[in-house]
Amino acid sequence: MKYALFDMDGVLLDSERGSFAIVQDSLEQIGISEPVDDLMERYVGMTPRAIGEDIIRRHRKNIPVEDFLSIHLNRGSYYEVCEDLRPTEGLVDFLEFLRERKVRMAVVSSTPSRNVLIALNRMKILSYFDAVVCGDTLSTSKPSPEGYLKAAEYLGAEPSECMVIEDSKAGVQAGKNAGMFVAAYKETSPGQDTSGADLEVFSFRELEEALTRNPEFRIC
Repeated sequence: MKYALFDMDGVLLDSERGSFAIVQDSLEQIGISEPVDDLMERYVGMTPRAIGEDIIRRHRKNIPVEDFLSIHLNRGSYYEVCEDLRPTEGLVDFLEFLRERKVRMAVVSSTPSRNVLIALNRMKILSYFDAVVCGDTLSTSKPSPEGYLKAAEYLGAEPSECMVIEDSKAGVQAGKNAGMFVAAYKETSPGQDTSGADLEVFSFRELEEALTRNPEFRIC
């Protein structure tokens, strides 16, 4: 693998529960109530628009999705207000491991651009990435491969040269649909069905060891 493409939420930072608590609050403003755990199980890896469209349809509400999006986007960003925003354990060491081996890296997130850049800057890891692809720059949401294919295009990479690191079922499917090797990071979302991945790990150290020792996964 010559290129590493990272999902953000649940991979670069453990933000899933905090982010979906804000989604839950926004939904309650339009008369829809669902537990955070149910929202996470169903919608991890999807854009706010895709979440809103599906949940409004399921609840048979005659509400424009723009009403939900307006409320949600005006509530304030988790990535701005969280006082303990920090990279997942072992991430920075893993990014250094890849950088030392000349692996070029990108972020592919369903989160809007503003929030992605706020998070990456606050965690001081933006400089590791040669490309950043965000949900509001895409026409389709994961499990569509659009985001990963766009990142590969920006990097000048072939899909077969890329490793995707994901934590959700939709994200794993997106990486596989793009024709890429997919490693599922299980530490932050152990309940997610990532069985479709080529490799499942519970830490970045475990992923580093797999890339170092196993010829099938070796960085080249």
